[in-house]
Amino acid sequence: MRLGAAAFLFAIALAAGPASAQTLVYRVDKVTARSEGAVLVIVVKGAVRSGGWTQPRLILHKPAARDSGNFEIDFVATPPKNKKAVIQSVVPMNVRMTLRLPRGENAVRIHAESNSVTAPVVTKPPLQRTALY
Repeated sequence: MRLGAAAFLFAIALAAGPASAQTLVYRVDKVTARSEGAVLVIVVKGAVRSGGWTQPRLILHKPAARDSGNFEIDFVATPPKNKKAVIQSVVPMNVRMTLRLPRGENAVRIHAESNSVTAPVVTKPPLQRTALY
């Protein structure tokens, strides 16, 4: 029975592929969070330590306490392979995430390796119609 469970978990790890090798990016520079009805659009700008990083993603934490009113999110990417020659400079990396907005969430906190940035959820005003005379 244990061998079957271990084989199942190994198959899941193989299916996950490169996403399981993702690590936190170096830093977060800017975060915007905009509510558009029941949808939340999050845009994050940050940087990695070198070139060659791929597949930037935002990984949403499961809320530990629903009272916090914040989304806790990790900004991750896949680092370059060990033997790959890459530029040795801080390189910008951007990512965008769209998700359903539950009630009561009023801020987004993005975590990186060296810092965290919190941004309020801004509600996009509805379009106003103007009368043409």
